[in-house]
Amino acid sequence: TSHEFWHTYSRGGTVRDAARAHAHYMVGQCAYFAQALDDPEYLDDNGKTIFENAMVTFATEAGSGNHDVSRANELELANVFHAISPAGGKFRTGHIDLGVVDAQNLYNTMLAAHGVPASELLGEGNADVDAILAS
Repeated sequence: TSHEFWHTYSRGGTVRDAARAHAHYMVGQCAYFAQALDDPEYLDDNGKTIFENAMVTFATEAGSGNHDVSRANELELANVFHAISPAGGKFRTGHIDLGVVDAQNLYNTMLAAHGVPASELLGEGNADVDAILAS
């Protein structure tokens, strides 16, 4: 993971280059996986791909390696993005500018849309990222 880059290259100017190269590689691997899930040769019973029906999210929550902070407005996570699948029509896809959103709230919104009870959500259980909901 990128986390190891921050520990290994924490001294000197190479940390950003190494982490950027690693993130580029990992996002490429995620794109390959998403394309495989979106293969029209393997449609579900409803005529949609696995990717269209499943809840899949890819995120770049890697900045300074500070995994204790999940808010996008923190300097360490200034370049965070999330890519999510339609999840059977539950979520909007494409570019959605979420502004400053706590990643836990995003994940909780996704979980709540699938019926996970509030008592089982992450952190404080906030599921208030309505911008991603399809309806």
